[in-house]
Amino acid sequence: MARELKSADEIQAEVSGLIHDIREIREDGAVVKVPKPTELRELDDAGCNWTMLTFGGAATSYVQGILRVVENVRVRYNLRP
Repeated sequence: MARELKSADEIQAEVSGLIHDIREIREDGAVVKVPKPTELRELDDAGCNWTMLTFGGAATSYVQGILRVVENVRVRYNLRP
């Protein structure tokens, strides 16, 4: 499946919306600071050209959910050059 190209702002907004829809984060009223995606020079082994680093305000209990969201979005979108 070909990935759709999105801007850094669009990917950041998509990831942020999905993270803040995670039940535990929503119920806690937590605010997780979602970084802009970082462009990779080449496609990684999964065929994606971006990653995200350092989520602010993310409690340890949120990490697995955040990682799942990022991986799901990485499968769908590549960063527009």
